[in-house]
Amino acid sequence: MNKIMLFIALPVCAGIVTYLALNDVPREMEDEAAVAGTTPSPAAVEPAQEAPGAGLAAQEQQRRAAMRAEYARLEQARNDVRKQLGRIKSVIWKLRVPPAQARAIEKRMYQGHILLKNPPLLGAFSSVDEIKRELSKVDVVHADLKDLEDELNEKQGGRV
Repeated sequence: MNKIMLFIALPVCAGIVTYLALNDVPREMEDEAAVAGTTPSPAAVEPAQEAPGAGLAAQEQQRRAAMRAEYARLEQARNDVRKQLGRIKSVIWKLRVPPAQARAIEKRMYQGHILLKNPPLLGAFSSVDEIKRELSKVDVVHADLKDLEDELNEKQGGRV
């Protein structure tokens, strides 16, 4: 019987303590309210104080917004590489190249395909710096593919 009462009394006491702690009004506010003839509401007790994590949450939102903006640039760079590979592929279909040169072209194009095969998504990055590092990799491959496209266009005789 005592155990049953203990199991009932403990949650009730915890609820009462929690209620009183959440609805506690500072004594200064009660004194001012008594003088003015009104009772202060709990919402009006501490408007000047911020929540302890409010600054951290704002910083986290700013970091995520910066990461989204940088990731949008990364996605655009990946799309550029994808388009570049398509243009090179169409030029290669019209050319006949020696096998050794074909393997070199294939190796350069493969680097672009590797970046596009399983790209890291936004959640895979923990900072803007990591996204910038990935963007620099994509930019290097894009520049290499641009040089390759220019070389192939010269071989083709300027036709695109």
